[in-house]
Amino acid sequence: MFFSIIVPVYNVENYLETCIQSILKQSFNDFELILIDDGSSDQSGLICDNYKFKYDSKIKVVHQPNRGSIYTRDRGLHIAAGEYIIFIDSDDYILKDALQVIYNAIQEFNVDIVIFDYVRENSKSYSINYLKPGIIYSKEQKDIIYRILCMSNDLNSLCRKAFKRTLVDNINYENYYELKRFNGEDLLISLPIIINSSSIVYINEPLYFYRINENSITRTNKAFYNDLKILQQYLWVTFYNIFPDAEILLWKWRLRSIIIHVLSILADESDLRKDKLLLIANDAFFRECYEKNTEKLTLKEMLISKFLYFNQITLLIRIRDIYYLIIKK
Repeated sequence: MFFSIIVPVYNVENYLETCIQSILKQSFNDFELILIDDGSSDQSGLICDNYKFKYDSKIKVVHQPNRGSIYTRDRGLHIAAGEYIIFIDSDDYILKDALQVIYNAIQEFNVDIVIFDYVRENSKSYSINYLKPGIIYSKEQKDIIYRILCMSNDLNSLCRKAFKRTLVDNINYENYYELKRFNGEDLLISLPIIINSSSIVYINEPLYFYRINENSITRTNKAFYNDLKILQQYLWVTFYNIFPDAEILLWKWRLRSIIIHVLSILADESDLRKDKLLLIANDAFFRECYEKNTEKLTLKEMLISKFLYFNQITLLIRIRDIYYLIIKK
């Protein structure tokens, strides 16, 4: 079997069938589909079972109590039998010829990892500006990959990669099972896979369709922020050991990760926004990141971080709300 497609499932009854159908209708047919229901409270688990009944030889279904995304993905890796692994989020879907295009790239370039583009539904295609298409990045050239990982989120997503199953044989994610879903989780899983690889190729073809799920839970609580700090400490140690320029670049990476979290708090529009933002503004971790970052930020990132650092929380909330009110009109 060539591909194992792993789909973690959690409360996506309105999206799941489109995801599954996009996989089952692939022009390339040498794959298995692994659906892992992570304790859904809606009809998602039943949908998985119905497809298993119809396509028994093609689909594996696992039901489990809610354990979070890292545990669920790792469980999928242990079940997978394919030569290459692809992750797909259960509220997204893929192009009809996606597997064929990826298979062709693997055959042409003989690589451990294929990276491809994605499309945000009803929007534009997202490419990786820092990589050249059709160029094999060998083990000796991975500083280029590590620099991109430190500078941007372009390579973070698990869902824009196909990778050899053997790359995860000696990776242990168990220490991170208790971390819940947060920005950067994909990088936590992806980074050891990239480190273990010997060859990577990027193809600038949009094969993956990302959908905005309005029902997704925004993690804006204190536990989420603490998880984010744990993640960044892990990544700091890992990058520092493999990439000599990591220290300078990672201060910016850390600060930008906090800003992404702040944006999710601002979007929540609850009465608790101010208290949550004050906790971050006065947190030593954020203040150290702000003070030690020497890399250039976007104007938006610079303003948000300054407002936080100088405790202008009320003004930050007011500007954000006025901006979105104008956009809606």
